[in-house]
Amino acid sequence: MSLKKWAYGIKGKVKIAAVLGGVLSLLLWSNLMDRKRVTQLQTSFSAIYEDRLMVESFIFDLSSILHEREQLIITSLSSKELNDASKAHLKALDSKMMTIVDDYEATRFTDLEKRVFLEFKELIPSISQMGYNLQENDLAQTNKTLTHKGLSKLTVLSNIQTSEGQRLWEETKAIMLQKQSSSQFEIISLIALAIMIQVLLFSSTSVFKKIQQKPHLN
Repeated sequence: MSLKKWAYGIKGKVKIAAVLGGVLSLLLWSNLMDRKRVTQLQTSFSAIYEDRLMVESFIFDLSSILHEREQLIITSLSSKELNDASKAHLKALDSKMMTIVDDYEATRFTDLEKRVFLEFKELIPSISQMGYNLQENDLAQTNKTLTHKGLSKLTVLSNIQTSEGQRLWEETKAIMLQKQSSSQFEIISLIALAIMIQVLLFSSTSVFKKIQQKPHLN
């Protein structure tokens, strides 16, 4: 009888071990997925901040520079004079514009964004040369045309930041929802594990009681 009891005990322990192993494997897999999702969240938030919000501030600053540059040239044409202070101001604006463009270029681009950015960048040499010679033919019209083209490109780039920011935010919400579902799965797995262990333990106890019964009592 003791041999049968031992056999049934081993069988029950194997069942419990199998259940534990299966559930722990699922929990380990869920934990690994959670770590992966945390990394994805960090990447997504980094992209939203560095490649979208920061770039939006670059675009705003570039737009401000173009407007300021345009107005300075208009004022100089009206007074028919570009004094040393105005020349220094133009140079400072041009230098600031190039610094911002370099910072912008260091961020990650979508295919469309890269194409529009390069189109804007191609305008910069012409914009930077403009205004230092007030005797230039059609300077007023050139000033207006180039400024309008630059601002149009920046508007397109700004719209791209909005759409890409929205896309990244939707991805972030999806990852957060998956993480929430994973946490719920872990809780349910632990509850199921506890229930299954209790069932196996009660089942083993019931078997032991039947084995311990004496033949003359049946």
